[in-house]
Amino acid sequence: MPTYYKLSGKFDPSRTILATIVVILLLPLLSFLYNMVNTFIPIIYANVFVAVGYGLLLGYSLRFIAGFGRVRNNQLLFGIGVVIVIIAIFTYWKAFVAYIYGDATVSFSNYVLSLVGDFPQMSFSSAISQINEFGTWGIGASSSSNISGALLWLVWIGEMVIIGGIPLYMLFTRELHPYSEEKERFYDRFQLERGFSPIYAASKTLENLSQDPVQTLQEVPEGRAALYFLVSIYYLPGTKYGYLDIDKVSIGEKGKTESSAIIDNLQLAAADARRVLDSYPHTKAGGISFLH
Repeated sequence: MPTYYKLSGKFDPSRTILATIVVILLLPLLSFLYNMVNTFIPIIYANVFVAVGYGLLLGYSLRFIAGFGRVRNNQLLFGIGVVIVIIAIFTYWKAFVAYIYGDATVSFSNYVLSLVGDFPQMSFSSAISQINEFGTWGIGASSSSNISGALLWLVWIGEMVIIGGIPLYMLFTRELHPYSEEKERFYDRFQLERGFSPIYAASKTLENLSQDPVQTLQEVPEGRAALYFLVSIYYLPGTKYGYLDIDKVSIGEKGKTESSAIIDNLQLAAADARRVLDSYPHTKAGGISFLH
């Protein structure tokens, strides 16, 4: 029965805490810049793309924490992700309100001070309530068209869903790089230089790859120039297991290359993983990427 790499539930406490602190300390600056960009591009359609961009940036930050902290625990990562998202939303709201009540002249230092207290004019909650009542932007040239009330809350909720949902989605769709608990390090990844014709994750194929990956791969013809499958092997001397990835690569008419995973982290005996590497020319990947 084919088996796959599974997270152990462990993590490196010091590295995880360090990476999380670095990201948290950067969030006030990122939220301030996010608000400034939205301010200078006051077009609702463009603001959606800016929100998506901020969400992606938060997503890569969470992947960095996962990789740098050697976190093999999805529950912990989800908890950290929720905290990061909440702080990001809180700080960009503070930046927004500070800008509105600073007569568009709020400085970064004043904004940072506002993060630990209310504004001189009124409390934070009162400021949000007032902004919601009168609005700050609208559709069309007339000021009477300002978006406010329930519709403005709908826009705000949509913004929070985008900024909060994207990073959490990226966290759970990240590429898992196998980690050796015995060696306390990530496996080395090697990519075979040969492109194979289609290899799909049928049950019989998975079983054959698990039991004798060398013979199974030798029976697969070479792929075409515009469509081929790449095989990667995770191997580390002195471990019990290795792992195998297969990715589909296609090249469109305009030369655009698209890649998608077909088999991800299929477990092999370490000896079989070594045999595959000995049977095919291969190149070593440049180590784990914290952003995948």
